[in-house]
Amino acid sequence: MKILKNYKEIADDILHLLKTREVLFTEEIVELLKKKYKLTEEQICERVRCGRQTVFKNRVIIARTYLIKQRLIIFDGRIVRAIK
Repeated sequence: MKILKNYKEIADDILHLLKTREVLFTEEIVELLKKKYKLTEEQICERVRCGRQTVFKNRVIIARTYLIKQRLIIFDGRIVRAIK
């Protein structure tokens, strides 16, 4: 089984996605990265301890938060944009 990437690696890939698209929804980022990483069904379905979201989506959101705090992206509650 492949090990999921850490949030910093995911953050780099989010920035790369935003180079090709100006605006993305978080769900679009999750779906595009699932395909890029070729995750197994088990990895896609694995949930965090509380069971409210998947581990992968949680890591994407942590990476998004990291990029916001580094002032590399803007998130308005719905969409993600790169700061130019």
